[in-house]
Amino acid sequence: MKKEANELNAKNCTMDNSSGSTQERIIEAASKLMTEKGVTDTSLADIANEVGISKGTLFYYYSSKNDLIYDVAERNLDLITEDILLWIESIRGQVAPSEILKVAMERIVHADTRGKLHIYLLRDATSDVHLKERFQATYLKWKQMIEDALRSVYGDDKADLDVQADIILSVLDGLTIQRVLGIDDMPIERMARWLA
Repeated sequence: MKKEANELNAKNCTMDNSSGSTQERIIEAASKLMTEKGVTDTSLADIANEVGISKGTLFYYYSSKNDLIYDVAERNLDLITEDILLWIESIRGQVAPSEILKVAMERIVHADTRGKLHIYLLRDATSDVHLKERFQATYLKWKQMIEDALRSVYGDDKADLDVQADIILSVLDGLTIQRVLGIDDMPIERMARWLA
């Protein structure tokens, strides 16, 4: 019975592969428009027009603009994080921990789209319970990723990796805010040496 259900799901996914591609196109269009026009000046109608779908179809995938913005921001961060983790894995033992931390921090902080969307969503998360819960879950995920990355760099011998992960996450938030505000004189290299 379970096998038949899996086969049916696989068949449905093959027959309706547009759902995944439509959602991906929506995220890509939203990311492009929000980068060009800004988050506030990009409407759901603009995004639907860019994708070539009706506003009703867009609402099928995203009933709120914040959910769409959150997915765009999360996708951008996931791509950056995946790139950083692959890089860390490829250079393990060849580069000083402070250099690894510096490069990772620079890549995250200099991702302009992610930073702007992150700040925009944080503002709305204070009054949107659903968004706040998503952020809380995501922060736990980010903290665990940072802790795992630190463990891969330092091994299991270093104590308090969870505390260091919390500090790094807080530093990244602060640096992201400064970057969005246009403060370019951020001593990321010195911070990375101190944190390492």
